Amino acid sequence: MRQLDSIHGRFDAVVNLWHSFGYFDDATNEEILRQVYAKLRSGGRAILDVYNREHLVSLPSAEWDERGGTRFEARRTWSGSRLTVTLRYASGGSDEFEWRIYAPAELSEICSSAGFLPILSCALFDDSLEPSADYARMQFVLERR
Repeated sequence: MRQLDSIHGRFDAVVNLWHSFGYFDDATNEEILRQVYAKLRSGGRAILDVYNREHLVSLPSAEWDERGGTRFEARRTWSGSRLTVTLRYASGGSDEFEWRIYAPAELSEICSSAGFLPILSCALFDDSLEPSADYARMQFVLERR
């Protein structure tokens, strides 16, 4: 992801789903957006599907959940705008993830700084829902000018 400029050619679209953006420091995340911009043809679009910090800060620091028959505890810790989630499975083992979590206005600003024209922001893949603290995920559709 940090070496998109090594991929030859230009593209009509770049799609980044399920919060696969924000793993690096702010400068690197912004450089990735500039590289995405550079890989797009004029009028090309990028779609970012990311978590909304305004929602996630309201979640409890720990909770049990079950998905697909797997029971786990999710523990959340914040360091500024970075979130670490540790999943501890009832059957044993754990996973840990850490990202830079953006608020809608922050993400819009860095996308514009990278050259993009934000043409749509929404929540839950529904263009009638604005990103807000009510929704965990938000999507941005960005166009290369």
